[in-house]
Amino acid sequence: MDAHANHNWFIEALTQSNTGLYQGDPGLYLTKDGNPIIRNYYPQVADDALESLDRVLRQNTKPGERNDNVVSPYATYAPDPDGPGYIGVDLAGWVYRVDETGKVTTIAGREVREEVIPLDYRDTSIDQQTLADHQVRWVDDFGHAPGHGHHGPSGADAVVPCAPDHIHEVPPMCNPHDIAVDPRDSKILYVADTDNHIITKIDMNLDPPKLSIYAGTKQTEGDDTTAGDVKFNRPTSITMTDDGTMYVADHGNNAIKVIAPDGTVSTVKTGLEGPFVVRLDSDGNIVFGENPTSRVKRLDLTSGAVTELADGHDSKWMWLDVDRKGNIGPVDDILYTTSTGGANNAHMFRVSKDGSRNDEFLPNTGTSGALNQGPANRSRDAHGHYPWVLTIDDDEGKILTHGFGNVGLRVVRLRNDQDPVASTYDHAAYGRGRNVFFSGSAFGFPFDARPSFTALRGESGHNLIGLPTFDELALMNDQSLTDYIRSGFGGSVPRPEITCADMDALIYYIRMNSLVAQSQPVAPGNSCAKDPVAPEVSEISYGWTENGFEISWNTDEETIGYIAHGVSEDLHRWSDIESAFSTEHTIYLDTLPEDGTEIFFTIFARDRNGNIVVTDSDSTVLDRTEFTQAVGAPEGILLHAMAILALMVARRRRTGLV
Repeated sequence: MDAHANHNWFIEALTQSNTGLYQGDPGLYLTKDGNPIIRNYYPQVADDALESLDRVLRQNTKPGERNDNVVSPYATYAPDPDGPGYIGVDLAGWVYRVDETGKVTTIAGREVREEVIPLDYRDTSIDQQTLADHQVRWVDDFGHAPGHGHHGPSGADAVVPCAPDHIHEVPPMCNPHDIAVDPRDSKILYVADTDNHIITKIDMNLDPPKLSIYAGTKQTEGDDTTAGDVKFNRPTSITMTDDGTMYVADHGNNAIKVIAPDGTVSTVKTGLEGPFVVRLDSDGNIVFGENPTSRVKRLDLTSGAVTELADGHDSKWMWLDVDRKGNIGPVDDILYTTSTGGANNAHMFRVSKDGSRNDEFLPNTGTSGALNQGPANRSRDAHGHYPWVLTIDDDEGKILTHGFGNVGLRVVRLRNDQDPVASTYDHAAYGRGRNVFFSGSAFGFPFDARPSFTALRGESGHNLIGLPTFDELALMNDQSLTDYIRSGFGGSVPRPEITCADMDALIYYIRMNSLVAQSQPVAPGNSCAKDPVAPEVSEISYGWTENGFEISWNTDEETIGYIAHGVSEDLHRWSDIESAFSTEHTIYLDTLPEDGTEIFFTIFARDRNGNIVVTDSDSTVLDRTEFTQAVGAPEGILLHAMAILALMVARRRRTGLV
């Protein structure tokens, strides 16, 4: 199978029903005064290092089952040799395991407590100490310096990473960038503890896991390999050989260093340009990436020669891994990712061992990539939105990736014969369902007439406020799911107008973004009756009543609708959508202009099968002293659905609303 062809790759969402673009997942938080509030954003890193750290420490990460956990987009991973699964570390210093089901469990470090409602991350007047005292638990033993009693890692006892620490032998991890598993003992982890300027060792054979300084001097930067006085300057990455030899990207010193199994530290190569990530190829040589140049290079450990393999273009971030066993392509192919921010500036590349081939891997698919998972050639942001990291699992033949526009992990693997293929998907139904999900209403109704379903479930359909996830909803039968959606989809606003093709498409969208679609083909339903006849509107009347300006009409079958109105034929305002299907209709318009103003209006009515009628525009001069007057019914105009949509968009454009 050609590993360079996008259609031969398949995307699986791992920790959520799908990855949440721009972190739209709503969650429950507390204000400083203790009042609950729902937020559906996620604090991202910034160009300023201190501001980035503050934002990262405010992230509401948490362990839990698939769809009930949150992992930071700013994390790196190593395959778990006791897997399947992965071991990760995020910039806040949380070390955790992700298993093959998407379940996340804490190993060590800074864990946000599950049993408390976190404080509002947007309120920067809440200082880090207050935030940590409220919601942080330390899961490790990082020891106390001589002369300090052990009172337990809680409260004011080192709850804020990166602060000067004179209490503990090992400070809480500060902005760690990489993690490795000791090939001699899978219960021993090492972390590139970047802004503590050390390599931290985590011994999981003990309970709780014990942290110790493996190399370096805590919170002291420098460039020294002298025994007893070893210093690094922002080590960002580590990799290990089978005998326990460790190579370190000593980013701030523009060097690569080596730590022998006996702990001796020496410098392998200096004069580099910001080595940022280091990995080994099958020959035992070092492949490394530089930041911010994003160049990929190889260091021959025998000759000391450095060869440039790829120029990834200047970017704000880069990461790489090497396919040492060739389970996902040619042996020693290098996958690397860069991101500069901005539209279409997120990339992943595949480079041959000698650098002669440098192809973009899983490129942005643009408008053709509608899916959130499935065949890579039809997936949006297949490699993660602004890819932050990638990890090759040699044994499983998979790639783990996510982006800093996501809060979920994705697995990229070569497809198999049982996987659904692009031709089995109904992309028109998927797109229609996505539009209904985003608008919160049926096709043809004003986009902002109903609250968007994303307010409760984020742009991914995932939520952290206790509502059923897409995985759970996908297992409901069509009628139960239809009833649930029409009753409000977990919210307080019923949606009776979602029927027929719109309901079929929305249910299809939900199932396509669930675990169901990762293992079997999913087809949209067909609940529409064969009824191409539009409803007819009659007996229209309007005028002032004691309840306001009233417009009434009848239809020859049950319909649901609304009134479009305005002070010109642009009709730039909309009434509320009716609450139920009926043949007799009354809507009251509010916030109308003063008497003497001419207003225009038209009636929009839709039957249960999705047939739509829009009446000719009528007008009247407002006079609150008049009583209701009866008029003949304007001639109904049956418009094709696309024509209706075009008309509404055109009206909104003329009024500057879109």
